[in-house]
Amino acid sequence: MASPSPVRPGPFLLASLAAAAGFAAVYLVFVRTNAGQNLDERGLLESAAMFGAWSRTALAFLNGMPAFSVVLAAAALCWAALIRRRWVASAIALASALTANAATYVLKQYVLDRPDLGHNALGGNSMPSGHATLAASAAAAVYLAVTPRYRPLAAFAGTTYAVLAGVVMLVNQWHLAADVVAAFMLVAAIAAPATWLALRTERAPGTPPQLRIRWERVSLRIALGAAVVAALALMLVLVVPPEGRRVGTVPQFFAAGAAAITASGYACSAAACRLVTRAARRSHTASARP
Repeated sequence: MASPSPVRPGPFLLASLAAAAGFAAVYLVFVRTNAGQNLDERGLLESAAMFGAWSRTALAFLNGMPAFSVVLAAAALCWAALIRRRWVASAIALASALTANAATYVLKQYVLDRPDLGHNALGGNSMPSGHATLAASAAAAVYLAVTPRYRPLAAFAGTTYAVLAGVVMLVNQWHLAADVVAAFMLVAAIAAPATWLALRTERAPGTPPQLRIRWERVSLRIALGAAVVAALALMLVLVVPPEGRRVGTVPQFFAAGAAAITASGYACSAAACRLVTRAARRSHTASARP
């Protein structure tokens, strides 16, 4: 039997620190400043003006996505542990998900504070989003539990699910866009070192390099495209005269929020694929040495 992969912790710790820094930046800009709160709230108010009660009725079935996330993650962990005998990876995945959701609760309820700057559409602090954390941590748990061969695909598919859930929360006016982005950053900060722990217990990843690189590139292209959309949406706001920037008449704020959710999610997917690709290359190099 091959020995576990000689994976270095450095890149994973750096990724975790980068995600934590992203979380802090989102909080400082979109919660602690007047401009950030105003921008974030306008996206939510535009969502209400554009979709209103229609989304709460026609898309009510999507409100069950957080509960479905739990079922999805539980099924994946049971399959990995009982069928594939991946006990350690399943335990790491479960611990990672529980840690992310516990951290979200503690941060929202006891640590982070939202100053009243006149932009409290939801009332009180709503960052990070508990629902977005649940969806993203479930996707991360599946990513950690599956075999190394399918991990890049799981990262992309899980991100797609989490991004869809995040956009639905904005459309249904559950959360501000920054709440969702912060939740993604928090889950990524915890999942990165968890990935290193999982890789340490496994043999070298068996996914062909071209497949790992393919999912990384697809994720990166979507993230960059969404970032461009967000930037252009905010730039188009400047074209509209201030007196014409009434809620519901300038949907660019909503577009910027939805694009930011998409960009942050797929950036995490690209990073996850990159980390397992680097680990696979190092494992292959180490195993090839005489």
